[in-house]
Amino acid sequence: LIAFRIGWLKGYQAKERVLARFLKGVDSEKIFEKGEAFTQEILPKYLRKEALDRLAWHQRKGHTCFLVTASPSFWTLSFANQQRLTLLSTLPLIRNGIFTGRIEGKNNKGPEKVNRLEKALASYEVRERFAYGDSRGDTPFFGGSANHATFRLAKSSNEYGSFSAKSFHSFSSLSHL
Repeated sequence: LIAFRIGWLKGYQAKERVLARFLKGVDSEKIFEKGEAFTQEILPKYLRKEALDRLAWHQRKGHTCFLVTASPSFWTLSFANQQRLTLLSTLPLIRNGIFTGRIEGKNNKGPEKVNRLEKALASYEVRERFAYGDSRGDTPFFGGSANHATFRLAKSSNEYGSFSAKSFHSFSSLSHL
């Protein structure tokens, strides 16, 4: 992590090293089970009611909603399924049911988030987009990718409309058709 902080490693390299250190060689099914346990036992403590209410609003309107995240699908897939979200995440490289410690393709961060979302939406006629984010990696969404955006860069009490900035920590991006 120090090598990343001083610029010797790129973000995806640091992510791979951390993942490899703790999870390389582990049966992927067990890792996904831990992700499901995380969704059931830990994540609810961090989810904001306002964020879930906003997600439900989008779904009631018939919007197609995506969770676009740099986090590996190990711990995001269960939440995405539970909330009926299409997941666009960093993909773990799995061979013969075992996590290799590497990521498949590119880390889903920054411009890659937009690339994956654009590819996912290519077959749709998109009329309007909503995006919610909380990190520098989300800023490409707000450079023209979304018609309506809520963003917070720092973990502060900034307010955006009637929703606290902290409300959107649980999902990085939503898009609607």
